[in-house]
Amino acid sequence: MNNEEYLRYEGTCLIENSLSSFLAPFKGMDLRASMSHHFSMYGITAASEEDFFWEYILLRLYVSEKVIRHFKAGCGNLSALADGLRRGLEDLPMQLKAIAMKREMNGSFLLFGKDVSRLTADYIEKRFHEFESLSEGFALSSKEGREVFVHKALSHICSLVGMKEASPVISYFIEETRAFLSSLTAKLSHFTPQTIYKNAKHMTPAMPEVSGNTLALHGAALLTGGLIATLLLML
Repeated sequence: MNNEEYLRYEGTCLIENSLSSFLAPFKGMDLRASMSHHFSMYGITAASEEDFFWEYILLRLYVSEKVIRHFKAGCGNLSALADGLRRGLEDLPMQLKAIAMKREMNGSFLLFGKDVSRLTADYIEKRFHEFESLSEGFALSSKEGREVFVHKALSHICSLVGMKEASPVISYFIEETRAFLSSLTAKLSHFTPQTIYKNAKHMTPAMPEVSGNTLALHGAALLTGGLIATLLLML
């Protein structure tokens, strides 16, 4: 695996990272569990909670790409990392199925709940376009600009899922986003030419191509899912 392929692989792995909670006492656990605990105090319906969760994950991934493309590390621009993230989003349902396969022995919220097949590339592009419109006038390369945008985007998500906007909920997710991006920038700071070369040199599997044409885990799709799961197990 060369340096560029390694960075694309790391970019794809950011999808699983986005599913985690970054606030105590749930730090490192699934964000879904943390969110359910928090939402239980505000009488939010299970359906609205489920919809809000996936829209928020898309927001995290949208902001992640922006942060990566503006981040300057020792090797210069990390665009290959952002390209890897984008590649993973080409078939997000398959990526989530692969993550679920990895976690199945210990149980995973990804094995239950709403069908994620609606998270198609077209759906994601539509949502990202909306986020792009909401971000106009804000410098997402700056912490201040990102935080104002995130507040606006969270309000937009509440309206999308038919959920009454509650200040404590918005504040909670602003804090979650802040902690998530802090972790992301710390990770990006470790990408120096030496570490990229060292890690790429010892990693042999190539990045899997994501088809986007099927969500069934059989035939070629099962093979693709297995390859992705194998890569994820190497984290």
